[in-house]
Amino acid sequence: MRLWNTGAVVAVLLIVVPAWASIVYAANRNVNLAPGEMATVNCPSVLSAVIGQNQASLVCAALTLTPTRTPTGVPVTATATNVPPTSTPGSGGAVTTWHPPTDHEHGDQPPTWAEIWSQQQLGHGIVFGGDEASSPAENAIKHNVFKGMLGASEAGGALYWRYHAGSNPLDRSAQYHSYEVYYKDTSGGISFWQGHYDAGDPAPGPARFPRRLGETGTRPVILVVDAQTYPNNPSNCEQWYMFSQGWSWDFGLTICGSTTLYSTSENATASDQSTWILSPDGNAGVHRRGDGSFYPSRVPITGWFCSGPKTSAIVSTGDKTCPVGTGALPQFLAPSLAADARNDGFGNERIRFVIEKDFPCTACVVPN
Repeated sequence: MRLWNTGAVVAVLLIVVPAWASIVYAANRNVNLAPGEMATVNCPSVLSAVIGQNQASLVCAALTLTPTRTPTGVPVTATATNVPPTSTPGSGGAVTTWHPPTDHEHGDQPPTWAEIWSQQQLGHGIVFGGDEASSPAENAIKHNVFKGMLGASEAGGALYWRYHAGSNPLDRSAQYHSYEVYYKDTSGGISFWQGHYDAGDPAPGPARFPRRLGETGTRPVILVVDAQTYPNNPSNCEQWYMFSQGWSWDFGLTICGSTTLYSTSENATASDQSTWILSPDGNAGVHRRGDGSFYPSRVPITGWFCSGPKTSAIVSTGDKTCPVGTGALPQFLAPSLAADARNDGFGNERIRFVIEKDFPCTACVVPN
């Protein structure tokens, strides 16, 4: 059982494990427990963990200063942005797993059933920017905008959507972002998708970034809020309509309390955070709504198959070892998945989820 005290600087992890288990600390200290014993681990910063059946590996991140949020309505300066996450050993130089809110948040924590499935089937827990990463920059400079949403489908199946998106120039200017979906259907079968969704060509103008004055744009599209349209959009909601591969999910994402206002010139200076314009509402984009639909008829197969992360082509079937050099990633569809599909009113059978919630983060700054 994990207990996180997000209101203090101490995180406590309570674990009950069998006698043969050992807990490995960042300083490579080992603790062996007898059946029924419990270990309490104190960490003055952020404690991350990978928990297996017989062993738990914990890392206590180095202490960093929490920056102060820039006054609202003022362009974000370099000193107002968050401190990069401390490296986790073996992660390639960045934190690659979910952690409790600090100066940014990652939405919902992955559920235990999804973590266990990932460990058993993929050899690791749920990570950010793993096989599905659209580029090395996802964790190097975009760690803060990995988000998770936990909810249920219309049929009642459990779903965890881990995506990469943020309402700021750096993320609006990227066409492809990574995602993963873990779905446990009502029969208990678990299905898994990973890849890149397409948020549209980042060229400026209504085709990619329409404003809210009757413009609709061409999907995939991001409906943005700028200084002119903000007064007519007091909830300050930015909406993403993304295309994933033809064999995967269609996604919609609404970020209310968008962290920055859109500017037609932001593509050229997106990497310079001193040019970002904070939204007047001073929010951190913590109210979000996710909407996804999957049509089982698109992939009339079950089990493992491989498909390219930026293409609709299915490269191979029947194996999670994908052909080298094709860029294909392993996917898995449980045989019981299709039973959760429901008619969408137009004669199509789909599995659909709608998740809307707030993700509290009292110390969040931009980017989040």
